[in-house]
Amino acid sequence: MQRAFRRLKEDLDAARRKEAAQAASNKTFSPEELAERFPLFASLTPEQREVLVLHFKPRTAQPGERIIRAGERADSVYFISSGRAEVSVAGRTIKLGPGDFLAKWR
Repeated sequence: MQRAFRRLKEDLDAARRKEAAQAASNKTFSPEELAERFPLFASLTPEQREVLVLHFKPRTAQPGERIIRAGERADSVYFISSGRAEVSVAGRTIKLGPGDFLAKWR
């Protein structure tokens, strides 16, 4: 009986973790939340963050659309407010979701 209870508890814990991961991947961040989330902006005052957010420009991408190409001039940072993105570098694929970012690096 105790073994069955332990197995049931493990299954329940696994289901909760899966549900939490799914909810996190479906979250949508506001521009303000994105600015608060990154350590780079941590030392900014709320007023400075407010000004920063005014410079955020919404952009959408279609599945399969390339946003950044290797070797392009570094001029943008993309904060993912919702949805998912994949980055392919040196044969590796990195999956990104809400709250993550990607940038053009040279």
